[in-house]
Amino acid sequence: ATRAKMDAQLRKAHAQNAQLQEKLDEAEEELVDLRGFKEQRADLNAEIETLKTALADEQKARSDDVYHANLNWWKQRDALNAETLERIAQAKANFLDITNEMIESRVKETIEENAHMGQELLLVTSKLEKLMGENSALRKQNATQRAQLEMERAQSESHARRAIASKKMAQSAVNDHASATPLVL
Repeated sequence: ATRAKMDAQLRKAHAQNAQLQEKLDEAEEELVDLRGFKEQRADLNAEIETLKTALADEQKARSDDVYHANLNWWKQRDALNAETLERIAQAKANFLDITNEMIESRVKETIEENAHMGQELLLVTSKLEKLMGENSALRKQNATQRAQLEMERAQSESHARRAIASKKMAQSAVNDHASATPLVL
């Protein structure tokens, strides 16, 4: 049993030994890698510094490009705004000129229309005054003719009354004469 124990301990020691050997091999590989890294470290650090410098230069160049692009964009936008404002001002001036011309033309037309209507109104007023004069003369003539007609009617009635009265008197005289004359048979 001690032998079996010893064999078990021996196997256990071999397993531990194998594990330790494996760890030792890994450590040696790592040591070789570390030695290689140590040898290349200066070169790698120099390359890292070179890359950092190149990156910083590239970032600065990119930043400068972005700045100049933005500056150019603002300048173009400012120029475009100025051009747009100039065009708007020119369009406004043109519109005002056209509007003023239209207003002046319309005012001139209105003045001419008013002058023409004034002349027509004078003509109509003149005709109206002439017609009113004719109307007044016709009214006077009408009044004169009515008065004359009334007078003629009154004279006619007077003549008619006289004629009737004369007829009645003649009839009465005939009747009186007939009654005064004896009848001979």
